[in-house]
Amino acid sequence: MHGFKIAIATKDQTPEDLISIGTDINEQDNDESSVIESAEIFLDTIDDNVKQKSGNMLAKVTIKGKIPQAPELMKKFRKLSEWARDRKEAAYRDICIAVKSAEDSFQVVYTLKEVFVVDYKEFYFSTSGSTEDHDRFELKLTQRENNMNKIDVLSDWPSDWEWVRKS
Repeated sequence: MHGFKIAIATKDQTPEDLISIGTDINEQDNDESSVIESAEIFLDTIDDNVKQKSGNMLAKVTIKGKIPQAPELMKKFRKLSEWARDRKEAAYRDICIAVKSAEDSFQVVYTLKEVFVVDYKEFYFSTSGSTEDHDRFELKLTQRENNMNKIDVLSDWPSDWEWVRKS
């Protein structure tokens, strides 16, 4: 695995509201390429004692990574915190998570519609501690109820998200 490209957008695709972190395929590695360290996609059956397939499932996403130090990345990163505190309709957004299998291809790309922040954490460490301690974040998302049919699993960046690549 060679990294991630994550884009989080409002329904109206307003460029100012776009949260885009990571590198696309054929982009040179830079400070942004190491921000996202892991992405977990979990399709959770709410009742673990279920006896047949039902609609009682939730799509959950957990994204973990390092808090960037570079000022231009901090500006982009700060949008995560702003979104976590948003209580308006913009609290529900669409997300595209691309896992790079190599520098020039994706292993898998997930798109989920109508996700919202469940938990957002930031962890800060003293510089006097271990040099392995990096300031970190954890973002937990869940898809709005009754939207399981709005999940796509693809092998390439989706055409309806092309506008993100041009931003």
